[in-house]
Amino acid sequence: MKKIALIIVIIFSSFQFNLSVSEAITMSNVGIDIDGSRVVWQDLKLKLNVYDLEKKENKPFSDRKSRQFSPSLYGDKLVYVDDRNEGWDIYLYDFTSEEEIPLVVHDSHQSSPSLFENIVVWDDLRDGDLNIYMMEIEKGNEIQVTNNPETQHNPIIYGDKIVWQDNRNGNWDIYMYDLTSKQEIRVTSNKDDQINPKIYGDTIVWQDYRNENRDIYIYDILTKEETKISTDGSNDRNPDIYGSKIVWSGTKDKDSVFYIYDLNDDGDVQTITHTINYPVIYQDKVVWQDHGMIKNKTINYENHSPEIIEYIPSHYMNVGLNTIIDLTEVFYDKDGDFLTYQIESREEVVEFRTIEKTNLELTSTGLGKTEIIITASDKNGGTVKTEFKIQVINSDQNDSTFSDIQNHWAKNEIELLSSINIVNGITEDEFHPEGTLTRAQIAAMIVRALEIPENKSDISFSDVVDGWYVKDVITASAVGLVNGYEDGTFLPNKEITRQELVVMMNRVMEYIGKDVQKSNITEEETLLQPFTDQDAISEWSKDAILELLELDIAFGKTESNFAPKEDATRAEAVVMLSRLMQYMGLIQI
Repeated sequence: MKKIALIIVIIFSSFQFNLSVSEAITMSNVGIDIDGSRVVWQDLKLKLNVYDLEKKENKPFSDRKSRQFSPSLYGDKLVYVDDRNEGWDIYLYDFTSEEEIPLVVHDSHQSSPSLFENIVVWDDLRDGDLNIYMMEIEKGNEIQVTNNPETQHNPIIYGDKIVWQDNRNGNWDIYMYDLTSKQEIRVTSNKDDQINPKIYGDTIVWQDYRNENRDIYIYDILTKEETKISTDGSNDRNPDIYGSKIVWSGTKDKDSVFYIYDLNDDGDVQTITHTINYPVIYQDKVVWQDHGMIKNKTINYENHSPEIIEYIPSHYMNVGLNTIIDLTEVFYDKDGDFLTYQIESREEVVEFRTIEKTNLELTSTGLGKTEIIITASDKNGGTVKTEFKIQVINSDQNDSTFSDIQNHWAKNEIELLSSINIVNGITEDEFHPEGTLTRAQIAAMIVRALEIPENKSDISFSDVVDGWYVKDVITASAVGLVNGYEDGTFLPNKEITRQELVVMMNRVMEYIGKDVQKSNITEEETLLQPFTDQDAISEWSKDAILELLELDIAFGKTESNFAPKEDATRAEAVVMLSRLMQYMGLIQI
């Protein structure tokens, strides 16, 4: 039985796919931090939320219409990125005085802030180059830490040390800057990539791509020794460190796992089977994002019992005559006891009964959408309220079909997404599966897939005035899914190519926490070998194509032809979107 499906959100640039350095990088930010009893996290609409672990209360951070993201906590202070001035600026908020201060406001983009005591560091796309900057908050003095034409990104500060990932040598390396000695040190120096560095005390940890694998390495600043601490083949990623504990996520035997490594316990590694993205550790708590800014929990790593912080409603599930949902991952309290709960449906299309306490049986009595509301209570009287959105589909009764797809290779996927109103036909009877795909059509597909509510913003485009797509384009643009062009147009009827479509699908994965690893020579030769036109694939799209080929989400035009620069068809877009939604758990077949 697959896990309960979850809703996601995506961000992608205009269909020119010439995403700027800062836009491409910022999508990979963690978006969650913890210090003391306070957790700050960004939600699906790029709004910050503050959760109090002691009071078990979650509140919106601000009622501003602007987006806030990339939070970094230290004590009672929070720094974050805010786009209220149409650029990305860095602000500081003091929870004690409840005062907000603009720290760094420039025409350029500032991103990835990190705070320690009185110093904040960030990467800054000033003068066309992405460099590392810092500021002593009380003095308000900006200091440029790096000055290179290449990209320096993702700085982290602890004590008098700053670490970041740097591609001045043609690949990503880890660098460190010592504020006391004012010396820059190159920590790693090999041809492969090292990314996502973190530092605590005299230990640096990062994600490493050498040996044709993703591993976790550490570096001892005092001894200058480098050590691999993860196991080959585990697809390890996104490490964090606090004290002697290092945490990261990975994959083992096709299961999502969570690792805890203790520097003081002879390198002991604990393995926990659990889906975790971007874990952040503080003292005895770990917070993480499950399925990309969906579920945020804390875990006490002594007994591995999750405590729910926030659970966002799930998305579509296909419910047949009998479907069993495993509730064990959702409704355990921090002591490992199963919560008591009550269930309510807002429509009469699904009946419920519990089986052996931890399973919920759903029996379909009709077709359509319904919402399941589950209110759970723990033994201390606390409550957790969760809503699941269910799409009841019976394939035997499905009449969402078209006359021109009856013998088409994408018939099943077209009928599936049509039945849940994600795609529509050109007419009531025809889908035109081999027709080209436009910017407006893909914007509408994404808005419908994510059930994004209509956004009546001030955003407008000179060529999006009337037409069926106006609401979808404006909504997608308002939440950052699509962008227009500098001349104020959107070009809704412009076709997209197959390689542009794959890159767009890949950005969905990047944003929700699925890393995109750079291809190595062996993978590239194996995955692209069948295609005689592989040299026609643009470099900017190659990593995305390799990633989605490996996951069987992308596919060639034929067995021997990828056709990267041919226009994507409506059928190809539906099949890729359907496969991606299944892979991410958004729909269950």
